[in-house]
Amino acid sequence: MDSRVFWGVLCALLVFSGLVAVGAAVRQRAAEQAAAEAFQQFLKASADPDLMGLRREAARRRAEDLQRRRLTSGQQCIGGTVVNVSGSSYVQITGAGGRPVRCSGQYRLQ
Repeated sequence: MDSRVFWGVLCALLVFSGLVAVGAAVRQRAAEQAAAEAFQQFLKASADPDLMGLRREAARRRAEDLQRRRLTSGQQCIGGTVVNVSGSSYVQITGAGGRPVRCSGQYRLQ
């Protein structure tokens, strides 16, 4: 009877040791996979030329500036100056100091 208890305890210890080893291997594999994913994310982020979003911000500001300088529906660029057109009436727009507002295409230059 004593030998059966001994062998039972020994088998239980071996099974428990095996489970602990498998658990450690699984945790190690998960840690390696997480490290590999983190490294891939680092490589992807370091390859991004606009990491901080500075270029996107500058592009957004340029787009806002263009939208702000765009001529309205009642305005035209005639001879390089902005003119309000209302029917057959044309009125030149003046800016600071009474100077005409310059334009090119559909945008004010000032």
